[in-house]
Amino acid sequence: MNLVPAIALIGAIVIALVGNFIYYQNIKAPLNRVFALMAAVWSISLFGSFMALQTNNFATALWWLSWNIFFWIFALSLRAHFVLIFVFGAELKKWIIQTLYVSTFLAFLLATVAIPVKTVKGPYGYTFNIQASSSLVALSSWAFVVGVVPVILLVYYFLKATDRKKWEAVLLGIALLLSITTTLFDALMRQFSQSIIETAAFGQTVSVALIAYAMWKYELHILSPTASASSVLTTMADSLILADPQGRILDVNTATINLLGYRKELIINKKINMIIDDDLVAKIFPIPPANVPTSTSYDTSYRTIEGHIVPVILSVTTIKDRAGSPAGLVLVGKDMTEQKKAEAVSLMESTIESTADGILVMDFLGQVILLNEQLKQMWQFPPNILSAKNEKWIFKHILEQVKGAGVFARTVESVHQEPETKSFDTLELVDGRIIESYSIPRRFEDKLMGRVWNFRDITNRRKAEKAIEYLAYYDDLTGLPNRHLLKDRLIQALRFAEEHKEILALIDLDLDHFKLVNDALGRDIGDQWLRAVAKRTTEQTQKTATIARVGPDEFTILLPGLDRPEDAREIAQNILKALSKPFSLMDQEITGTASVGICFHPFDGNNAEVLLGNAGVAMHRAKKEGGNSYQFFEPSMNAEIIERLTSENNLNRALAKNEFVLYYQPFIDVKNEKIVGAEALIRWHDPQKGLTLPDDFLDLAEETGLMPALGGWVIRTACQQNKAWQDAGFNLRISVNLSNSQLKDPGFVSLVKQILMETQLDPHLLELELTETIIMENVEEIAVILFELKELGVAMAVDDFGTGYSSLSSLKLYPVDTLKIDKSFISDMTISPDSAAIVTATLSLARSLNLRVIAEGVETEDQFKSLRAGRCELVQGYYFNPPLPAEKFEQLLSSDHGAQKAA
Repeated sequence: MNLVPAIALIGAIVIALVGNFIYYQNIKAPLNRVFALMAAVWSISLFGSFMALQTNNFATALWWLSWNIFFWIFALSLRAHFVLIFVFGAELKKWIIQTLYVSTFLAFLLATVAIPVKTVKGPYGYTFNIQASSSLVALSSWAFVVGVVPVILLVYYFLKATDRKKWEAVLLGIALLLSITTTLFDALMRQFSQSIIETAAFGQTVSVALIAYAMWKYELHILSPTASASSVLTTMADSLILADPQGRILDVNTATINLLGYRKELIINKKINMIIDDDLVAKIFPIPPANVPTSTSYDTSYRTIEGHIVPVILSVTTIKDRAGSPAGLVLVGKDMTEQKKAEAVSLMESTIESTADGILVMDFLGQVILLNEQLKQMWQFPPNILSAKNEKWIFKHILEQVKGAGVFARTVESVHQEPETKSFDTLELVDGRIIESYSIPRRFEDKLMGRVWNFRDITNRRKAEKAIEYLAYYDDLTGLPNRHLLKDRLIQALRFAEEHKEILALIDLDLDHFKLVNDALGRDIGDQWLRAVAKRTTEQTQKTATIARVGPDEFTILLPGLDRPEDAREIAQNILKALSKPFSLMDQEITGTASVGICFHPFDGNNAEVLLGNAGVAMHRAKKEGGNSYQFFEPSMNAEIIERLTSENNLNRALAKNEFVLYYQPFIDVKNEKIVGAEALIRWHDPQKGLTLPDDFLDLAEETGLMPALGGWVIRTACQQNKAWQDAGFNLRISVNLSNSQLKDPGFVSLVKQILMETQLDPHLLELELTETIIMENVEEIAVILFELKELGVAMAVDDFGTGYSSLSSLKLYPVDTLKIDKSFISDMTISPDSAAIVTATLSLARSLNLRVIAEGVETEDQFKSLRAGRCELVQGYYFNPPLPAEKFEQLLSSDHGAQKAA
């Protein structure tokens, strides 16, 4: 045997052995199977070449050469198929493979039918020479595409692959280029020389060997389930999935098939996200695959073919090739369904034990599955019943403790007959307890499994509900009916009175000076006083009467079935007499009085609202008359109420429509008779009554709560006006009177601060006047407020000084700048030595305390001269000027006798 045939034979043998080796590395891997088939075809092709070279018979040589050409064409297609699987995986579109092998069949027809092939005898034996033709061009084009396209695909794979994958592509590319190069060289040699040396056989042998080396080194066959002990995988209880780094399922064991419900052929070569959520897939199969974790576990779930969720503990292990790169992953999933069920039962048991309700869980057969400690304590089951765990014995014991047990017994029987129904019962027990019973069917995975009974002790809740119901109709402090219950009884009494033509009286009683006593002596004494008043009032009325507490210190008495109106008068007199006797409360003796209003049905009204209102109107008249008396309702009283309400509405309208205006009465410097300041005095331009003085509306404003808003308007307007005068060059201190309600307003100091900031008036040009009575009413609270105002830079004055109970020494406690001597002392000082002495003493002591003094109400020359002689600094009164509107006051400032201009 010469060298050339030997090359072909050795190549055929080597290729066959390599293909066999790779095939048995993983007989199930698509890449291994295609490679093994390709190697077998190359081997047969080379063997055909060897036989042609060896024979001396032309016909035999022709047959073997045809064999060689046929398998050579088939081998090219298989090599292309191999590269397609390597680049794109086994999940290729069917039409691609079909197109490849249809073209292979056509190429074979061209080679055997249409292309002229000449068999020649060379120095090494028979071979063939292909004659040039159009069919040869077609076959060459096909061979070029089938040979070169795989190389292009490998270049594409190289460009997008990781470092390790790049080397795979390089080795395979070298193998393909070697095969193509030697084949082209062989073809050229056949055209120009008959000295055939079988370069193609040598090239194919080396090419296949290189491909096999790449598959062995880089484990292109992926992971072999056979190598992973298939017998163990088949019998293991846990699910096992083999996958490549791209998340494609390569193999699964029997446990996986049973768990997920898929047939094996439906899951192999599919993406693993068909059974695992995408988020977890992204963690297990990251991009690039080099970042795959070596080994980790996840508490997750699988998705079955029916869409059910199966909880699993998933252990993921990465299998690496000899180069250290991820070759595949082993996913072992432990089915946690039963454990999760056990955990759910354990959680249910712990939940049942932690609840305050008694829980009883039964099965279909009436056997107790579970009952908690609360149920045992609630029903006090004896040991023999607990050990028997029998439903009949349980409910027999329960029914023995229930009042009217027949109703609940029927409930128990009905749920036996209709297991799907729910039940709810309220059970009153013989020991006084009240139990709610609630029963529902027990299901698991939509299957009826038994019944759950829930028993809740609501005894305390019922007591609370009764207490709430009591509070809804009764006064908690006195135990008397409240307004709601009074009105209900009054409506019923009116119906009865109308039907039987009876007289009905309604008495409204309000304690005089209750707030003063409550504030002075404390709430505890106030509460005891109210209880004592309720007791004494009840003692003075008939049994059919209803006495209700309808306000903090107000009571209403319903007297049905009177024979004559005088009966109500006698009861009212007896009540007033009883209440006027001293009350001894917590070591304190209190003498109380009350104001009482009386009205009658049918004379004063025919419905509850009207009678309640009329009784209240009569009570207010009694209080207006000085209290400690009673008044019968008269229609004229309503006219007074309406007038009062009209006045209130008019006041609110006046403030909203800016009907108020400020007048200014100047302060005169006694030394030079110049204006140095003024007092801002409010007036009302009433559209109906004309200019109205404050005595006619300020008390009503105070009573109706309008005073803080009205007082704020006065301060703001005075500051705005004084700022205009300040900008014009006049330095005047404008004084504004404060009311008690303004000082009690929590936001008063903030309001003054805001007004000063908005108007930009110098704070020392604003003076706030308080009466002596106000500052002595609550010394500590008023002192705090005055010091806060003083911190703003505002001046403080005490108005009407001498009429209250304060002393000059007590005024040292306050940040006072000015004293205003009350006009009652000024008007009498020239005729009364006492008044003159008070004025003189006040001036002297004020100077010693460094306080400024203003004498109010100066109306005569004698008064002015006396004050000048006593060294009084400032005077105010009609002797100089009456209160003037802002325009006229400004004219006075600009006159020769006006205020001095600022420097």
